[in-house]
Amino acid sequence: MFSWFCYLFILIIIFFILLKSKFFKKSNLPTKYLLLLFLIKLFASFMLYIIYTKYYSHTRMQTDIFKYYDDGYILYNALKHTPLDFFKMLLPFYDNDPYLKQKYFEKMNFWIKPYKVDIINENKTLIRLNALIFIFSNNNYFTHVLIFIFLAFLGQYALFLFFKDHFPETNQYILSFPVFLMPSVLIWTSGILKESILFFGLGFSLYYLNSFIKSKKTKYLFLLIFFLFVTAISKFYVFLLLLPTIITFSISEFYKLSIKKTILIYSFIISLFLFLFFTSKYFTNIDLVDLVIQKQKGFIKFTEKQFTGSKIEIPILENNIFSFLINTPQALLNVVFRPTIFEFHNLMAFFSALENTFIFLLIIFTIIFLKKQKIKNIHLLCVTFSLLLFSLIGLVTPVLGALVRYKIPALPFFIILLISFLNFEKYLFNIKKLTLTWKK
Repeated sequence: MFSWFCYLFILIIIFFILLKSKFFKKSNLPTKYLLLLFLIKLFASFMLYIIYTKYYSHTRMQTDIFKYYDDGYILYNALKHTPLDFFKMLLPFYDNDPYLKQKYFEKMNFWIKPYKVDIINENKTLIRLNALIFIFSNNNYFTHVLIFIFLAFLGQYALFLFFKDHFPETNQYILSFPVFLMPSVLIWTSGILKESILFFGLGFSLYYLNSFIKSKKTKYLFLLIFFLFVTAISKFYVFLLLLPTIITFSISEFYKLSIKKTILIYSFIISLFLFLFFTSKYFTNIDLVDLVIQKQKGFIKFTEKQFTGSKIEIPILENNIFSFLINTPQALLNVVFRPTIFEFHNLMAFFSALENTFIFLLIIFTIIFLKKQKIKNIHLLCVTFSLLLFSLIGLVTPVLGALVRYKIPALPFFIILLISFLNFEKYLFNIKKLTLTWKK
């Protein structure tokens, strides 16, 4: 019972922050609307719990929403018996300590990854964060969920402020939909998952990048670096793909470059980034191309060991640029449009298929009712980040469910890009005209 008092106490604090914080006054969105968005997110967190515990037949160890929580409890237990071990495990310097490995790490299910193909093991970030939350959660799983979804909500709101500043002509409520209410974004940022912390880091990275560009104040630069670090330790590949994008964006904004010069800068930096990616083995100890290939192989091995109804066939990558280039179009199609309404096999896939149908229709309507406007720096950021992330995910991921989840960091960018080019006035005029014709 006491654990639920803790939950309610934290929930009251969150509501107080939403109501009183100056940060949440910056958007000009009504406070009631922000509270509604958070309540929807809170509801989604319980729905995610019900889906995983009542609908799916996974064991607890196979269930994503529990794995970092359970491993975090093992780390937290060290605080009760050997506090020094606890504090050591919070720091990355002791990750390879033989004593800690034998006593704690080997008892965890996800501290050590089965396929060592990542530069950074982001699992440890979530395990450590859960261990810290256990200090005041009184072992209440939902208190952990509440902290995670509030961090995600903060990041989403910061991302919304970034978009609001660069798309002032777009209705705020329309702008808030891709950031908060797209079904896949909503559901996968409403649990004890990497995506929750990722959006916290990603949103504030862009928010403080914007603040630094405008004010040139050093404090915003330090905050930008901190939140980029948060992004890196939650999903390192997203950080790597974000980095060249925001560097280019920043150069253009700082020097007030024309769109032609901005396009040249984007082309140069992205080309340089891709060159470094494909040649990394020649000047570092890391072959990034091989890491991607090994990641794909790891995914395929995983689908072979565990039955998954959403497995799809993807081309096997080879260690050369042509293999990546040839297979990128299919990768993009898989990420943007699959699963289709003809491919869903469970409840989650059904909603994903509906979402992808919406995206398909939005693309069609944007093409038909295209708004004539000047290309801006923000458009290039959105399209570049979306293409880079969608391409990488589509190249390595042979599971439709994973495609839906892994694409969500770029999904708000992609949807807002489409919305910015959709001529709503022309669309509504044609709807009205069609309605009047039908009545006659």
